[in-house]
Amino acid sequence: MDEYVRGNIIFGWDRYVIDTLNPKTKTARVIAGSLDSYGYQEGVGSNARFSKIYGMYQWNRTFLLVSDSGNSCVRYIDRVTRRSGLFAGQCSSPGFSDGIGSNARLNNPHDITLDKTNPSSVLIADHDNNAIRSADVNSRSMVTVLSNLASAPRRMAWSEENSTLYLGMDSGTVSVNWTTKAVVQLKPSNANLNYPGNSLFYSALTTQPFGFRHVHGNIFAYALHNGSVYVMNMEHRTAFTLCAGSTTNCTFPSIHSLSATTDGPIYLGLHRKIQNLSGTVHIFICKL
Repeated sequence: MDEYVRGNIIFGWDRYVIDTLNPKTKTARVIAGSLDSYGYQEGVGSNARFSKIYGMYQWNRTFLLVSDSGNSCVRYIDRVTRRSGLFAGQCSSPGFSDGIGSNARLNNPHDITLDKTNPSSVLIADHDNNAIRSADVNSRSMVTVLSNLASAPRRMAWSEENSTLYLGMDSGTVSVNWTTKAVVQLKPSNANLNYPGNSLFYSALTTQPFGFRHVHGNIFAYALHNGSVYVMNMEHRTAFTLCAGSTTNCTFPSIHSLSATTDGPIYLGLHRKIQNLSGTVHIFICKL
């Protein structure tokens, strides 16, 4: 959700531009980037250039952090001036090293989320380095908190009590005990995949998620390759899929993003449109 323009939604458009959308008037305004051009360039509004925006985090009302995956860096956008700037890493220079600001190196970063155990820092899923990095927002100092992961991390979501971090990987989903940093590969609650909910939970775990949001004990994840939106219950290790319009229409074409909050609707960013799954479009649960 957009904290700068309350009631609006922030979304990435075709991975090169960031917009803010008013869901009531259905009008959108460019925050930064261009649909017509991509690459790397700092600038104001549509003069800035990005390459594959895979993650965004709204640090406060005026500053938005953007994971510019194609340029292997994290950038910020000042919502007041709409000017972009470098936050961490060196754009167009991938690598793997800790440091402050441009002295740090990232390689194809994906998701960004708040470190809920250290509210002055954000966590970055450093995809091609198989690592999770932590960056202090005030000093821009970056350190590695998890490395040598068995697979490349794409998405992150905290448990409700903020003690466990779930990682959606290229191969499967893992949980991380944030105190001990112990990593556990998640599996269905019952070894029998024909047990109700288990086959879908297994599919959701191995889906290479491009969206990952934790709401009331469930993780909402979407799979780009098959157009499914999974809802995984992490306590019972079962899952179902969301459907729109009928119990047979359970896939969505060209999903690009997902937004789910504890007190608001669920939005899917599709190709050139935003779909509301809990407002004008009702949620139907696919039969197992």
